[in-house]
Amino acid sequence: MKRCNLYNDGTRKECGRCHEIKLHNEFYSKKDGLRSICKNCNKLIVAEESFKNKLLILTNIYEGKFNGKCSNCDIDFINLPSIDFHHQNKKLKQIRWRDNRFKNWTKLMLSFEQESVVPLCKNCHSLENARLFYDFKDLILREDIFEYSAEEIHRIVYDHVKKSKKKYIKNFKFRVIEWIKKRFVIEQMYNGKCVGCGKINVIHNLPALEFHHISITGENDKLRWNKIKKYSVNDIIEILVKENCVCLCSNCHTLLHATKFVIIAEVILEKHFSDQVKSLFEEISRNSKNFEIRMLSIKDPLNLLFKQGEIWKKHILHIYILNQIEEVDIMRCIKIKNNLNISNRHLRRVTENLKKRKLIEIIRNDEKTYLRLTNVAREKINKLLQDERYTHYLEYNLKKDL
Repeated sequence: MKRCNLYNDGTRKECGRCHEIKLHNEFYSKKDGLRSICKNCNKLIVAEESFKNKLLILTNIYEGKFNGKCSNCDIDFINLPSIDFHHQNKKLKQIRWRDNRFKNWTKLMLSFEQESVVPLCKNCHSLENARLFYDFKDLILREDIFEYSAEEIHRIVYDHVKKSKKKYIKNFKFRVIEWIKKRFVIEQMYNGKCVGCGKINVIHNLPALEFHHISITGENDKLRWNKIKKYSVNDIIEILVKENCVCLCSNCHTLLHATKFVIIAEVILEKHFSDQVKSLFEEISRNSKNFEIRMLSIKDPLNLLFKQGEIWKKHILHIYILNQIEEVDIMRCIKIKNNLNISNRHLRRVTENLKKRKLIEIIRNDEKTYLRLTNVAREKINKLLQDERYTHYLEYNLKKDL
């Protein structure tokens, strides 16, 4: 049908590709009016060109060396949206696929070969880019890690990070804790694996596991792991349940969002392969929708006993521990410093804070500095020890120091 014969009544117009009659705001404008095809069809044409170029590069790069597959696993062009082009040497990186995907595929492929680019599925790519996870993988996936208390886990992570060959960076400890937290949440809520395919689990590839909204709205679509990873485990679980999220690996997650690829798969691939694409998409979608998301009431293994602003509780308990061990009421400040493993500067801040709260008295004798717990501090300690968590902490540290 000629463009001039397309229906147009001034408010609605017929698309020259899908031939559906749509409102004018569903068409892109041009100088002399509106384009002949609707926005949706235009997006499909753009996606078709991009996916065709990607498939041609994937099957021909390095003279077809990878046979249309991820260079690290068996994922092939059936999962085409989930395959990335990875620069093995970051220093050679000049060209990004996203910025050049509509250019001549042959020239782009030759440039990729010069820059030592290999195809990687998003699962493998996630693991490749998660350098901190890889460096501390054994600790993050340690089998017995959740048998320890939160304080012990934080101490284990701190010691491990400090002794690592990597240059110690202060926030490494917290970033490792966030990986451990992600592992725990996925193990508790989603049986530790991708809900879509059931193949990728926390032990196999934790970095590739993501959270997917079963139903998308403008509000909850903004949720990202980077935004919630600092929350407590129970707060994270509450958010994931409230926003109806399931755990998917990067490959399944990408395909589930690649609705345009599923629609145009027949145009890009042979009929047999396009049927496989649709079957895979339907399986992931079905598994995600059928998964039962339950609100869990669990003990947070990473919930520190001494939260921000409550560190004074730890300090008076340690002074109390030393008093119990040495059977004295007054204590040399140097012993507190050694027990808490802190610097002289930090010790001054600790004693000033405790004195300000009227929890200790400072005593100077023979050019030596001592401190003593006040009655206020002893009352607070008695209240703390009514909670079994603090009793356990006290007993553990008493045994350790004896």
